[in-house]
Amino acid sequence: ANANANANANAEADSSRGLVFFVHGGAWGSGMPWMYRLIAKPILEARIAVAVVGYRTFPDGNVQDQMDDLEAAAKMLHTKFPHLCQRRADVDVDVTEQDHDKDQDQDQDWAGVNLIGHSSGAHIAMMTLVE
Repeated sequence: ANANANANANAEADSSRGLVFFVHGGAWGSGMPWMYRLIAKPILEARIAVAVVGYRTFPDGNVQDQMDDLEAAAKMLHTKFPHLCQRRADVDVDVTEQDHDKDQDQDQDWAGVNLIGHSSGAHIAMMTLVE
């Protein structure tokens, strides 16, 4: 996949605040992550890490390809920055022994991620979650 994730996790970012996973728009056929670089500024100023994520656009990729690219970007970010993706320190999750299972562990691995998308990016991001 041609996943393109620009993770701006600067030294000022507070890992307890998590990560904003921002998916650019562009009517499925245009748009690039760099066009949305200004969205990162206020997020970074709030000491929150941000990844402005790109995907193949039509005609180079269809919606399934775009969803695959977002999934690949998410996996790469989770591998490279697991401390930003996991449950934030300020969120208290009560998990009892009988409720604690592998699925909940996986959910907590992503609990620090805030998903944001613009226009077609929001559509592709939600489709990726549903799938």
